[in-house]
Amino acid sequence: MAETQFDHALRLIDEAHAEDPKKITINGIEKPYELHYAQKMSHYLEQRYPAAPDALRLAIRAQHFR
Repeated sequence: MAETQFDHALRLIDEAHAEDPKKITINGIEKPYELHYAQKMSHYLEQRYPAAPDALRLAIRAQHFR
């Protein structure tokens, strides 16, 4: 199955977040802080607003870009 534009955008956002040199360790697994935070915010949105439009889902995932 081909990657959707939305999934492609999420992947690019996550790749950029994965370059964060600041790390956090959760349950013994180290990951880039910004990647962790972006995924955490997406999870929060999914819990509170499962029908959120894609634009909002992308905005919350990319909110810390500089």
